[in-house]
Order: sequence, then C-alpha cells, then structure tokens
Amino acid sequence: MPAMVRYHEAVGDMLMSADAITPDPRNPNNGDIDAIIESITINGVYRPVYVSRETGQIVAGHHLYAALMEMGAERIPVQWVDGDMEQVTRILLGDNQIARLARQDDAQIIDLLEWLNATERGVLGTGFNDSSIADLKALNAGGFHVPDPKPDPWPHECPECGHSWIGPCKPRDETDAP
Repeated sequence: MPAMVRYHEAVGDMLMSADAITPDPRNPNNGDIDAIIESITINGVYRPVYVSRETGQIVAGHHLYAALMEMGAERIPVQWVDGDMEQVTRILLGDNQIARLARQDDAQIIDLLEWLNATERGVLGTGFNDSSIADLKALNAGGFHVPDPKPDPWPHECPECGHSWIGPCKPRDETDAP
C-alpha cells in the first residue's frame, strides 16, 4: 500500500496525475531520494515540480518526483514552464548549479539544528543526522575559517627588479636572491 503523502495547501491546486509528466533523461544530478522521502514524511510536499509545457518533461524537481513515485503517490504538484528546449535546458542546469553556488553559514545552521534537537522530533526531515551534525561542529570548532585560496600556478616577474615567483605574491626578505 502506498505511503500517505501530505500536500501543503499552497500546492493543492497544482496536483495532477503523475502519469502526465516524465523526468528529463538529461538531468545530470543524482539526489538523495531517501532524504527527500524523510522530508516529505515529516514536512509534507510544499513545492511543485517544474515541468515544460512543450515536452511534459521535468525541468526542476526530478528528485522530488522520484521520491513521490517511490512513495506511491498518484498525484504530483506541477508548475508549468513555458519555453523552448534551449530555455528549459538553461533552467535545468541553472537550478542545479546555482543551488551548489550557495555558501552556508555553518554557525547559524548549528544554532538551528541545536534548537530543533530540543524538539520532540529532533532534526528529522532536515537531511541532517547525529553524524553530520558532529562533523559540522568539528569543522567549525575553531570558529569561522576561510580556506586558503587555490595557489596561482602562473609565473610572475617584478617589472622593477626581475624577481620571479609562482603563486601568490610574498614580500621578499634580505636572503632572497634577486
């Protein structure tokens, strides 16, 4: 028997038959379906799957769709997207990549997780578990840390003295040969 899926009121008018849409086989992401299923179980479905009106293929929300299918859902909240193949490809790639570009404030995440941990359900539905929280805390034990930039592989030469180096500029001391 399929699991009961709870949909938030905001997506109620968007529900349609799951058979009406298909995943885009070009989607390069591989999401954590189990984490999404846990989130749906705890939080409900609160956003739609974005689907190309032209092709009926998913543009964004592939893993939400996969999780709902695994849960046996017969209806999916759908937001139709207009655009040609070039436009929907940009949306598909942009949705994935732009999310990866985000930087998180680990200290704020730790505070939120600690607050949730004091509740009856703890961190269920967040994608975090005791191990990932411990790892996050260990990484941030010394406070905020900005990683060193990648070394500059290009050779440089001072236009005044001819000193050359590879990597970031460092002040010369008296022992450096010209």
